[in-house]
Amino acid sequence: MTNLTNLTVFSAKNLSGPLPDAWNGMLNLRVFDLEVFSISGTLPESWSSMTQLTDVSVMAQLTGTLPASWAAFTSLNSIALSGSNITGTLLESWSNMTQLTMMTVSNSQLTGTLPASWAALTSLNSITLSGSNITGTLPESWSNMTQLRMMTVSNSQLTGTLPASWAALPSLNFIELSSNNLNGSLPVEWSYMTQLSLVELSNNRLLGSLPESWVGMSQLRYVALVNNTLISNMELPHSHVLACCPLQEHIMVQVPCCYHQFAETSCLPLHEGLHVHLYTKERAICKDV
Repeated sequence: MTNLTNLTVFSAKNLSGPLPDAWNGMLNLRVFDLEVFSISGTLPESWSSMTQLTDVSVMAQLTGTLPASWAAFTSLNSIALSGSNITGTLLESWSNMTQLTMMTVSNSQLTGTLPASWAALTSLNSITLSGSNITGTLPESWSNMTQLRMMTVSNSQLTGTLPASWAALPSLNFIELSSNNLNGSLPVEWSYMTQLSLVELSNNRLLGSLPESWVGMSQLRYVALVNNTLISNMELPHSHVLACCPLQEHIMVQVPCCYHQFAETSCLPLHEGLHVHLYTKERAICKDV
């Protein structure tokens, strides 16, 4: 099998046991795609010799840590590790994977912080690190990931504020940071992310209101801020015709200004196509002024 370039295994019910160390001899392998939940064990450190790999996807009952030796995969374009019980931390050394365009490590037991050194992954288009025990803050240095289009770091233990420096991410289209412990306000500077269309920040500890500058973001279509501590009596500019629709009553009333006494979920279209979902303590009050 030393000349094999593509290995794909799906739903093989009779396969079990660990990933073989001996496969490190497949030096021409470029694509490895495994979806067999009866496979268990660790990711082999010895596979670092397979330096031609461009795509790795493993859905299995994995344990152990992310292999530090895999930093040698300098040709890797995508890596997806899901459905596993991987422990340990995200590795600073993986910043050597500079050709990486997609990374997914979901539903794991990872701890530690988001590595600031990953700012070197300037080719990254998509990163998903959901459902882990990752702590710490969002790295300011990730503003160097200028090719990034999609970011999901949800259902984790992140703290700190939303980095104003991320306004330098010109390609970012989708960002989901829900169900963390993020605080502070929504950065005014994020209005410079002109390609941003979806922002999901529900279930955090964010304060304040939607920045006025966000109203002018022409690509923005959806902002979710459910279960945050938002300022009461939020007033938006009279120059924008708003519609306030408490979802529990399925009504929409067009008003030039909308005041919220924050409690039930309410939907606020700020311009055609843009909806903001808030969590308020009392029924939304719409007032025509």
